[in-house]
Amino acid sequence: MPLPERPSLQPPDDSVKTILVVEDDRTTGKVLCSIIEDETPHRVALASDGAQALDIVRSIQPDLFVLDYLLPDMNGVELYQHLRRMKQGSAIPTIFLTVVREEFPELLSPHTWVLRKPFQLDDFLAMLAHILESPSTE
Repeated sequence: MPLPERPSLQPPDDSVKTILVVEDDRTTGKVLCSIIEDETPHRVALASDGAQALDIVRSIQPDLFVLDYLLPDMNGVELYQHLRRMKQGSAIPTIFLTVVREEFPELLSPHTWVLRKPFQLDDFLAMLAHILESPSTE
């Protein structure tokens, strides 16, 4: 009987990124996570509100935030501002998902994008690829 394979001791592939999705709609959150896991090499973590997202960022270092604008405990802009004040979240690119049609002038930065709902999954995946495969804007 062959021995089980030993896990690789090589460091993780730098091309694999961690994406934190913050979405209070359970179905939408699960769909986004499944799409990311199925269509990209990246890892994903899901939070259902701002407080949970802040807890997650204290234990992992995401490479990208995907934030719903309308969240139950704080809106996406408030969460974004909290994340920016944390050392771990200070320069992480962020995609806002929103049905809100107003503009977000406070978010105009090289680190933020807005994707209006409903959106095409291909557009979402193209945006992920563009952000995660671009050279750092720090």
